[in-house]
Amino acid sequence: MDDKFEEMTEDQIDLVKVFKILVVKLPVILAATLAFGLAAFVYSSWFMRPVYSTNVKLYVNNQQGVSESIKVQGTDVTTSSTLADVYGAMIKTDRILEEVADNTELGYTTAQLSSMISASGVDGTPLLVVTVRSNYPEHAQTIANVVADIAPALIQDVAKGSSATIVDRAKLPRRPVSPNIPRVTLIGLALGLVLGAAGVLLAERFDLRIKKPSRLTERFGLPVLGTVAGGAGYDALRNNVKFSFAHSGCRRIAITGPGGEGRGAMAAGIAESIAQTGQRVLLIDGDLGDPAAGRILAPDAALGLSNVLVGDSEPDAAVKANVRKNLDVLASGDVPPDPIELLAGGDTKKIIDGFAGKYDYIIFVAPTAEDENAGALLAELADGVAVTVRMRRTTMDKIADLVGALRGGGARIVGFICGADKTGRKERDKK
Repeated sequence: MDDKFEEMTEDQIDLVKVFKILVVKLPVILAATLAFGLAAFVYSSWFMRPVYSTNVKLYVNNQQGVSESIKVQGTDVTTSSTLADVYGAMIKTDRILEEVADNTELGYTTAQLSSMISASGVDGTPLLVVTVRSNYPEHAQTIANVVADIAPALIQDVAKGSSATIVDRAKLPRRPVSPNIPRVTLIGLALGLVLGAAGVLLAERFDLRIKKPSRLTERFGLPVLGTVAGGAGYDALRNNVKFSFAHSGCRRIAITGPGGEGRGAMAAGIAESIAQTGQRVLLIDGDLGDPAAGRILAPDAALGLSNVLVGDSEPDAAVKANVRKNLDVLASGDVPPDPIELLAGGDTKKIIDGFAGKYDYIIFVAPTAEDENAGALLAELADGVAVTVRMRRTTMDKIADLVGALRGGGARIVGFICGADKTGRKERDKK
């Protein structure tokens, strides 16, 4: 009983989720619906050739009651009805179609005429209707009337004792019977609606972007340290970061991410927030290939970490002091050809160790850890690593690769820092 209840609850949740997705993406679905409807209207109006239809009606009569060539029995009406079906079948024989082609002189082959002509009796009556469809109304009328003129005599040679009288001759059709533009348009609208809804649901199903911070904890078993949007959220993030590094002495924190998620700006915000509590903070922009934190806090810094690593400057001389109260910055410096190789040379740890006695926190902005060697480097440089995530932009597979590289290198991951997406909307965990 409980299992069935849980299954029903899960199904209801899934349906609610589907409904919410469809509501949120309603503009996209409507756009697809209108696009398909417009395409169907344009195609049927401009690209589909019109088809015109007209017909002649013949009354088929069995003069002898029983045909000598087809042994039918019964009343005259029944026999005539049977003969109407025979006439209908024989009208599409090569003999009659060849005569029609010769007499119309419109250039159609027997195969083309066969596809244009249809004939059938009317509900068991002696009435035979011959219908002709053509892209040209004059052709349809001409062919139908020629069939009515020549077919009876030719068929009488086979079905002896029968006759056919013309009841109605073919009229010139004024309007095409195809395409039915309103119906084609409605079909296009319906198709657009179905495909639009299906496309939205499929896109959502295979969308790997992270939309809820709670998904990170569920997937990797790591806490979310905070969610920031613009300048908001850093106070709570700062407190959680502090709790993650409860040991005494200088806390060394590496900030990394898969790329494009704004880790430099987040690191700068964390550094400023911690410095506001009266503790001494050094921000080191070690993302040498894509420096951002240094540009934010010390845009006029002439020297940086890369200059120190190649011996062009002493560490203290490269530090930009008091960019904010209690906050110093070591910018990235000149961009080297191989940032990871320069960081892994061995001097980076010595530089950080040399600063440890002067600061309460050292925040190191690190490049993306693409393999276990890079993960091992961050494990050596920092007490813990925080991974930045841009909500609705960063994908789960990129975070999985990064977490795998860090764990493979022995780095301690303290948690995730989530940022708002590019629209500036603050993401909240609605679990």
